[in-house]
Amino acid sequence: MKKKVIIIISIAILLFFAFKGFQIYVGDKTEALYNEGYEKLVNKEYAAAIDDFNSSLYLAENIGSKIFPEEPVRKLRSWAYAQKAWCYKQLNEYETAIEDFNKAEEIGFNKPDLYKNRGYVYDVLWDYEASLQDYKKLIELEPDSTFGYWKAAGSLMQLEKYDESLPYLDKVIELDPENVMSYFYIGHVNLYGYEDYIKAEEFYSRAIEISKAQNKEYNYYYYFRGKAKKELNKLEEANIDFKKAISIAPLEFDAGYYFRGLSYYNLEDYKAAISDFEKEIEINPNYKYPYNSLGDTFKELKQNEKAAEYYNKYLSLIEDEEEITEVKEKLKEMGY
Repeated sequence: MKKKVIIIISIAILLFFAFKGFQIYVGDKTEALYNEGYEKLVNKEYAAAIDDFNSSLYLAENIGSKIFPEEPVRKLRSWAYAQKAWCYKQLNEYETAIEDFNKAEEIGFNKPDLYKNRGYVYDVLWDYEASLQDYKKLIELEPDSTFGYWKAAGSLMQLEKYDESLPYLDKVIELDPENVMSYFYIGHVNLYGYEDYIKAEEFYSRAIEISKAQNKEYNYYYYFRGKAKKELNKLEEANIDFKKAISIAPLEFDAGYYFRGLSYYNLEDYKAAISDFEKEIEINPNYKYPYNSLGDTFKELKQNEKAAEYYNKYLSLIEDEEEITEVKEKLKEMGY
């Protein structure tokens, strides 16, 4: 009897250590895969990083969840989904990025970066209601950071809720009186929301003044001030601004070619405008506005077939009924 008890105890001890060994192996392997994925993310090897995060998640969800306490498994899963979402964002796979950001949030990941990056993805997908909610959450987590306020203002402006955007922009100026984008956006509110071109010019000028001091001039600052001046019939001054916009090298990530193209268009240099609009599409094929501008440019050149081609492409990318009606009117004028 005594011998039997010893055998049972020995087996139990062996099983215990075997389990502990297996537990250590699974834990180490799960963490190692996550770390390898993160290293690849840092090195911009996004597809390979996704594979590692997926392998880490497989172990965590199918094995780790059964042999480890809930909290460390939950934490690793939330971070893995968040990092995987970032990789999909960098690969321009935006719908999949949203899915993984959502999973990370559901599991309990509520870091500011989640709302900052998911908000950005919603902006790219033109879902400004959703991006606004993310920027509001970002503000809750970082109430003294300007980023959330001016991004929320941008979403509200896209939704044409100009009055609602102003308190956010005022908050940005309160936190950072030299914040260029706040003055630039207030210029937009006056240009497009209130059609107060005098105030629009004033705020664009303030943005330009600050940007010069910071040595960070962008061509679209001058383009929009030129547009405000054109509305005020200050045609000579407007043309000076359009020419200044053309002289500033465009930034690929900031629709720089598009705005330089608009400046050429306003100066009636249609060949140069076409070249820049096409370059913008090459860089950002899902950016909708250059298609409409190419339609306008070819329409000015009486090349109606080409104009119709670009207007129809623009129609395929938009949902706003007012925009759709406007483009269809242009097509109708050309006999399409």
